[in-house]
Amino acid sequence: MTLPPVRAIFFDAGNTLLYPRTDELARDLTEQGYSADAEDFYAAERGGKQKLDEWLWPQIRAGQVPRQVDGYYWNEYLRVLMERIGAAEEHRLRLMRHVGERFRDIQTWSRVYPETAPFLDSLRVQGYYLGVISNSVGTIEEQLRRVDLARRFDTILDSAIVGVEKRDTLSFRFRDPYLRAKLGVAGSPVRHDRLPLTLSPDRSSHGALLLVLLLLLFGAPVQLCWFAAARKF
Repeated sequence: MTLPPVRAIFFDAGNTLLYPRTDELARDLTEQGYSADAEDFYAAERGGKQKLDEWLWPQIRAGQVPRQVDGYYWNEYLRVLMERIGAAEEHRLRLMRHVGERFRDIQTWSRVYPETAPFLDSLRVQGYYLGVISNSVGTIEEQLRRVDLARRFDTILDSAIVGVEKRDTLSFRFRDPYLRAKLGVAGSPVRHDRLPLTLSPDRSSHGALLLVLLLLLFGAPVQLCWFAAARKF
């Protein structure tokens, strides 16, 4: 079967377009008496992704898609981080809550690699439809505006606004007028099993991507390409 050409490219936001200020987070922990550096956070991310893969992918292969998975990832992330910095048992819960609150602060996600904007501009020149899908708290579009990336996308979907996570079930709100308006599409849904999908380059982050499979559900089937967690450690 010959696949149609890629017309739409969707990006995750966190750790793909926007990266956390790990230097500031490390300095914060050091000031609280636990020496930390950026590598501790990178190691925690690797640990979280590995644990998530071990738990999530067998369920996906069995046709069982958990409704919420981010908590599983972050619990392991914070556990690994506490191990890396040697946090005392009596301080761990407090430190984990503190770090978690810092990550929930959208301002923490403000690091953008210098090549990001030029790369997105080059894709737009080539005629690709560009979008963002993020499990956020309703603030990702605003943050992308702050760092001057929002204008480079045709649509930005935030799970807190759409009301669904990227790994939500296939009974997603197909007729949601907000989604229709954001995507600028109309008509009858196409079958999700008729949409070819390209996962690139890292399946470990948001591996199921069930929402991506259905993004252009109101138009002709196209091949979708998803970029998530492109940085390699």
